[in-house]
Formats: sequence, structure tokens, C-alpha cells
Amino acid sequence: MSMVWLSTAFGYYLILTLINTFEEVYVTALTSSVSEMIAYVISGLFYERIGVKLSLILAFTLSTFGGIMILSWGLDHQDSIWFFVWFLFAKFGVTCTFNINFVANSYFFPTLFAATALGVCNFGARFVSAFSFIIGQLEEPVPMAMFTALCGITAVASFFLKTEDKVKK
Repeated sequence: MSMVWLSTAFGYYLILTLINTFEEVYVTALTSSVSEMIAYVISGLFYERIGVKLSLILAFTLSTFGGIMILSWGLDHQDSIWFFVWFLFAKFGVTCTFNINFVANSYFFPTLFAATALGVCNFGARFVSAFSFIIGQLEEPVPMAMFTALCGITAVASFFLKTEDKVKK
């Protein structure tokens, strides 16, 4: 779960630093924020309907797909609307995982340790995400390659998450 937290926080803040690369920064930031609000609602529905593991896998896969499209086509066509669409795909997926991390904590850890686990995972993730601005300032395609690789690795690693079995009386 620490890997999921790390990838989520690092990717979320890294993708936020890339907003400044667009020509219309205010329009991009506004659209990105609306996308983020929709992602919070959709992630809750995914979490409730298809479960926590599949939601995380789906969201990280969506971010990976957006990152691959940006790396393969978008970096050469940054003035195209499709670059912005792929950017929103990447941001949407990582925003979904950000919300799912907080909501699903009790399913991964026993109730007695859930608050401690949340704090430890969040501390480590926020510490690593402090370097996202520095990585975001590197020459392209390094930031997007790191974002895409981290999301792809975490999508695969999410298959191995073990949820706490809840026994109903």
C-alpha cells in the first residue's frame, strides 16, 4: 500500500507542475480542477461498484494510458487539443487513486492499525512528493516517463494488494 500512496502523491503533484507548460494556464487550471472534481465523484462510484483493487488498477491504468499517449504523440504536438485530452486522462486517473487511498485504508489494514498505517503511508508519500517539482523541471520526456512508469508499475503492483477480511456477525 505504501507503493500505491507513493505513486499517487508523486504523480498527482508532478502532473500539477505540468499545468504551467500550457499556453493558456488559467483555462487549463480551471478545466483541470473541474476534471478533478468529476474524478472524486467517479472514484467513489468505482470504489463502491467494482471494489477497491479493481478501482486502483483501473485508475492507474488510465493514468498510464494518458502518459503513454503524451510520450508517444503529445510531446511533439503540445498545441493540439489531444495533448490536453491525454493530460486530463493522466490527471483523472491519478486523482481517482488519491481519493481511493483515503477511503479504502480500512480495507487494507486492521481497524486497530488503520490510523497508524494511514499516517505512515501518507508521511512517506508526501516526503517523496516533495521532489515532484524538481522532477517536473527536468527536460521532457523525463517527467512524463517517470510518471508513466510509476503508474504502470503500481497498476501491476495493485494486483497483489491484500484486503482485510471483514467478518459479519
